[in-house]
Amino acid sequence: MKKKDLQVSFVDTTIDHFKVLKKRSELICEIADCRKKNLPLCNMDISKVDLTGLDFRNLTISNVVFNRCDIDKVEIDYSICDCIITSGIKRIYNYAKEGLQHIVCGFFCCIMTMLSCVFKNRSCCMYHICRKGPSAKPIIDVDFRGASISNVCFANCKFVRCNFDSVTAAIDSHIVVTNKTLIRLADFFLCEFIQCRFRKATITIADFRYTQLTDCSLGEIEVNYGDFYMAAFKGSTSFDGCILKECSLTNTVFEHECVRFESIHKLIQENYSYYIDIFYNSEFKIVDSDIECKWYRRNQCGAIIEKKEYEIDSSGLQSKSLIRLEASKVYAQLSGIYASKGFFKDSNKAYRIARYNKFLHYWFSLLSDQKKDLCCILRHIRELLGYVIAWTLGFGYQLKKVFVLFLLIVGGFACYLRNCNSSWFDAIVKSLCYSVGIGDNCDLAGGEQIAFCLETVCGILLIGYAGFIIANRMRNNY
Repeated sequence: MKKKDLQVSFVDTTIDHFKVLKKRSELICEIADCRKKNLPLCNMDISKVDLTGLDFRNLTISNVVFNRCDIDKVEIDYSICDCIITSGIKRIYNYAKEGLQHIVCGFFCCIMTMLSCVFKNRSCCMYHICRKGPSAKPIIDVDFRGASISNVCFANCKFVRCNFDSVTAAIDSHIVVTNKTLIRLADFFLCEFIQCRFRKATITIADFRYTQLTDCSLGEIEVNYGDFYMAAFKGSTSFDGCILKECSLTNTVFEHECVRFESIHKLIQENYSYYIDIFYNSEFKIVDSDIECKWYRRNQCGAIIEKKEYEIDSSGLQSKSLIRLEASKVYAQLSGIYASKGFFKDSNKAYRIARYNKFLHYWFSLLSDQKKDLCCILRHIRELLGYVIAWTLGFGYQLKKVFVLFLLIVGGFACYLRNCNSSWFDAIVKSLCYSVGIGDNCDLAGGEQIAFCLETVCGILLIGYAGFIIANRMRNNY
């Protein structure tokens, strides 16, 4: 067996007694035997078995290959396409390794093309040979409720009406979880979920890259360290009460419903050590848990994902800078999505976190030893100061910070007036009058007049700014 054949996501296929099942009847017997003896269903490859309608409820499933995304598998397409002469379109396919079948078919293509040129028959068609991606394995009406699933590979599966709900029961008019669905170290790469359910399930470290979820129920699901890179949530997929802890939402698409901001408990990009250890190390161990495994990640073209140059040095400031920039882009995208859907509170919060991550991006970049010219340094300083000003003014929606800033200005000038032989009460009253533009500065010197004019300008601006925030709160209270 080739080494690459052993690298099946989270599954270790090198252990002893690893079975490969090819018949549905064999799998049914294994499931019945596990239920009878109360044993886990483990260490097997069932990628060739039809799983339609099977019942995995309350089973412990470990180290099982349900399907693999074997890009190296060749599927030859002999379908008829328009002649290249007619269409004028250049087609570039991902050809498989050379073989006798490819040579024969290629020779046949050349003969057909020459005949079409000789007889000037532009309606002539030719066969084309191309390497197609492996077709998705259908998993239909399969019940995983209450199952404990770990170290599994579902890559490139098409789930239809599958149920991953936790088992619940009504006790004293309360819904109580009696058997929770636990999914840990699962590969859902390039999968498609249609009308599936994950209510109250818990998922820890899962690969959802390039996955599509259509009309699914994710209510009260908890996902820890999930990679949703370029995943798409379509149709009426619901997120009521879900929790995403340190997940990656880079380039994730929300077609209709969107996960709310309070459901996102930090992005994985905000935890630098976990981001490097889990998402870009083939072997990792989580310190505060018993999770220790190997994760071989492939991209959609079948190549093993390698670390980017800036991710190799786990202590480099430049890598931290770029990862924070990625987090900033995700939050900025979420802020725009929330605003378009009318969730203005969520939009404001996402905007604030986006600005914070952008601030850390420029801060780490400024501290790094990467060569920078003077213009680049000045641009970094300008961005840092811009964040400080935005933070001071409450990012346009935090009224408390504006009020505190107004009090600080009034208090600062009151302290100056107190030093001019005025009582504290008189000093505060005078400073407050100056801040709203009704103070009399005729008895002040030239420099003092300029200073108190600045207080008036700042005070009036802050009052108007606070009125803007209050008006937005009255209108955008979602």
